Amino acid sequence: MKRVDVLWLVEHVSREMDVACAVKYLAKRQCGIDIHIRNMYHAAQETMLMYEPRVVVHPFFYFFRGALATEDYVRTWPTATHFNLAWEQIFYPFHATLKAPSDEVTRTQVLHHAWGSFYQSFLQKNGVPKQHIFVNGHPAYQLYKQPYRGFFLTRQELAKRYRLRHRARWIFIPENYRWAFIDEGKIQRLVDQGANRAELVAMKEFSRTSLQILVDWCQEIGKHKKVEIIFRPRPTTQTADMTDFIRKRTGKEPVQFHIIKQETVREWILASDIVVSSFSTSLLEASVAKKPVYMVEPIPIPSSLWCDWYRMVPKIKTREQFIQLCKGAVVSPPKALEAWVHAEMLAHGDPIAGLVSHVCELVRQSSSGSASMAQRIRLLVRRRYTAFFPRNYFNHLTHEQDIFTQKDVLSITEKWSRILRRYAK
Repeated sequence: MKRVDVLWLVEHVSREMDVACAVKYLAKRQCGIDIHIRNMYHAAQETMLMYEPRVVVHPFFYFFRGALATEDYVRTWPTATHFNLAWEQIFYPFHATLKAPSDEVTRTQVLHHAWGSFYQSFLQKNGVPKQHIFVNGHPAYQLYKQPYRGFFLTRQELAKRYRLRHRARWIFIPENYRWAFIDEGKIQRLVDQGANRAELVAMKEFSRTSLQILVDWCQEIGKHKKVEIIFRPRPTTQTADMTDFIRKRTGKEPVQFHIIKQETVREWILASDIVVSSFSTSLLEASVAKKPVYMVEPIPIPSSLWCDWYRMVPKIKTREQFIQLCKGAVVSPPKALEAWVHAEMLAHGDPIAGLVSHVCELVRQSSSGSASMAQRIRLLVRRRYTAFFPRNYFNHLTHEQDIFTQKDVLSITEKWSRILRRYAK
């Protein structure tokens, strides 16, 4: 068993790995702290048997008992400090109830990362003590600023890698119609957790209808020689499922536009001319990158999916508006949205630097290793059980691009070292 300073768990590579590896490099350089990065679900039992961390960084932590992998991690390392990065903090009404801290372990034994005062208030209203909340800012949004943005592939590199026309107008569409693909089993599980069935059915119908309309628009404008449509399924939507959806809708392969899930959202936002989406928070990211953004709204958004920040995003409601935008209408970034994002989620300095300092401080304050004899006996029994009864936590259908190796981690961290060393000089 390897005693380590920090075990950093990653759920979605494209969402989290850049920040994880940047913090890993900086924490080692500045504090001498070692961070080990592992997939949250893939080879989870191997991780439990291999490591003895002082601090465990979780991608999310909504509840404890029955939480896939999360419960087992906490039981395996009961004396470690558990820190919730909370990679989702902007909730529409339907999600707010499901993603609130819902038990005493989550409220009183876990430390929480907040992008701003809005999430701090949300946590406190749901029973998390103020002293358990670290208000820091959104680390992924900082990646759009120097020196971090120098890490990502350029437009020329993306064009060559994916055979895109460099001089065409790039329209990036990171869709967020997750509810279009929800099945009855998932609906029932959410209902069992307290969700409203009628709301779920309405959200599914809205998402499927909206996605069908957007696909029709993309298929039409994709024929235009001076336009490149880069259509990105959300992390938990399989590329094959999206391709099949488009094929059934149009009766043909989606050859008129590109379905690309490779690379991160950040590469594509930085390289594209315009970012168009449904109600995805990728629009918020794009505003930080000073890109023109538009929200597709061919039919009204249900109240269960509505957020106030949508008012600050220009809307595309018709096919004609979409075609005109893609062909070359004059556009400009929404300054009100950019200002709001900075005020709410980038108001505390560099959030990546903040994470480095905070994680290093958690390691210094950690009391891991002070387990009682009873805890040690229970832990030994648990480890023996884990070793003899393997369990698979990983679902390749919802995490198709989230497996990585330690060689991948080292490669990304080394790239960050090259970028950030230049900046330090």
